Amino acid sequence: MNHLNDDYEKNTTRPEKIHIIGEDVPYLKDMYDTLSNVSNIKVFSEASSISKGKVRREISEKELVDNLLDFCSQIKSLNNRTDLEEEDREVVDKVDQFLDSVTYLSHEMYNMAIQGLARYHADWLVEKSSRAVRFIVHDIANEKSQGQIAKDIVNAIIEAEPELEGRATVLATNDLSLSHLDEDIKLVVADDWSVSGNLIAQDISYIYRHFRPITSEAKIEVNLLVARQDQVASGIHTIDRLKEDYPEFDSPTLMAYYSAPENEEYYGYKAFTSGSHSSVDYGFSNTLEKMYAVLRRYSGNLEVYMPYAAEIIPKYRYNYTT
Repeated sequence: MNHLNDDYEKNTTRPEKIHIIGEDVPYLKDMYDTLSNVSNIKVFSEASSISKGKVRREISEKELVDNLLDFCSQIKSLNNRTDLEEEDREVVDKVDQFLDSVTYLSHEMYNMAIQGLARYHADWLVEKSSRAVRFIVHDIANEKSQGQIAKDIVNAIIEAEPELEGRATVLATNDLSLSHLDEDIKLVVADDWSVSGNLIAQDISYIYRHFRPITSEAKIEVNLLVARQDQVASGIHTIDRLKEDYPEFDSPTLMAYYSAPENEEYYGYKAFTSGSHSSVDYGFSNTLEKMYAVLRRYSGNLEVYMPYAAEIIPKYRYNYTT
């Protein structure tokens, strides 16, 4: 598996609650020169709110970020106005802080995380021929980032080690065909990141209901592409609370490729990570929408639009050919 990312081998001794395979996600301001010029991200054009654009168009990562920077520059240009409401001035004054806080998962970084997690699972599988990894995806999440990430990790495992085909698979929660769990079967819940942990806790709860009682031999694991540093330090508390419903609950192994800083709240929302692969999270869109509302109030007759980054149209949810 030489062509898969080998960062797992370098960081397996870290003592955190969430084990980090790779490195810290860079701030957007520090990675601009590495962004792609390939037009492979679909976005809404001329949008006046999240998900409401007139046209769809494909742009590159660099265009996506340039558009965001231009949007923020327009807001900063309001700084000299004397008629700004106090709440609006706070938005204008914090634009630079907001931009400095954004971390960004590019296509290249996404692929590195997928390969790193694939390498980790493949190493475990090849140690014993009876082992299997099953990625559990709730049926309603199959067309979301959870489903795509699980499929991408499985595909990366098989592409690197074809003999592992069949031993790494994706299972929908409405089709859990396993009759039992033992130490050779690992069930994995995967996602790009987790804000509160609620969705991941729901999936793990489903596993406990389906296979109850679960013995201490069972292996359940959470894989994230990015984990916040507060999660790395103390875990995901919504998962830990499953102990209240399942006395036999044993905290799953938590793995992530990247770690990201826990940022301050801006305009009532915490806006951390954006990315090229999916619609954004961590209150990112809501933060941009509040910034847009301020810009629109003082724009006069000038047409203003939401930045493209507020709503990326992921390939796994929409047909890019239409």
